[in-house]
Amino acid sequence: MVVGIIRKWLEKGIVAKRVKEIALKALVDIYSPATWSEALKTEAFEAKFLEDLKNMREGALIFSPYLNEEAVNNFIIDVKTHKIDPKKISIVTRPLEESDEKAARAIRALVRENFNVYSRPKMHYKLAIIDDIIYIGSLNILQCYKRYLTKSEEERWCLDYMIRIKSSGLVEEILGRIAPPSPNEKIELQEE
Repeated sequence: MVVGIIRKWLEKGIVAKRVKEIALKALVDIYSPATWSEALKTEAFEAKFLEDLKNMREGALIFSPYLNEEAVNNFIIDVKTHKIDPKKISIVTRPLEESDEKAARAIRALVRENFNVYSRPKMHYKLAIIDDIIYIGSLNILQCYKRYLTKSEEERWCLDYMIRIKSSGLVEEILGRIAPPSPNEKIELQEE
C-alpha cells in the first residue's frame, strides 16, 4: 500500500518537486558567500551564540530539555545586558512535572522575564535556531550556559559541542521534522 502511494506521488511529481525544492535551496545556501559551518566547544559556542542572538532579526528557538537555575540566570543576564528582546526568544523544555525544583524555578524565571517558554514531554532535542542559523549537537544550552565561570577545570562537566550551520534550507527541514512549539504547549504562570 505505502509503495503504491509513493509510486503515485512519483508519477504525479509531488515527491520529485519537493526534493528538487530542497536541493535547490540547499545549493543556494551552500554556495552563498555568507554560508559556513563550524564545530564549537562550550565556551566558543556561547560566544558565537550570543553574537548571533545580538544580531537576530526574526527570532530564536531553543530546545533545551534540562534547565539549570545558574545557567538560566546567566542567560537572562546576557539577554538583558545586550538589550535582546526576550519576547523574540522561544524556549522548549520538559514540563514542570518532569523537572526538579531548581529547573522549575528556572522555568518560572524565564516566564517572568517574558521569554516564550513551552513544554514538550520527554523532549530531548539539543538545538537552537536563530533566523537562518542552526546549532545542533550534544550541549544542553540552558543547563550549561556560562556555568564554567564559577567552576574549576576539574568541576566542569559541560564538555559538549554544538555544530553551527547557516542554512535556511536546513532550518526549514529541521522545523518540518520536529514541529515548532504550539500555543497549547506554552507555559503560563498562575498568579501567586
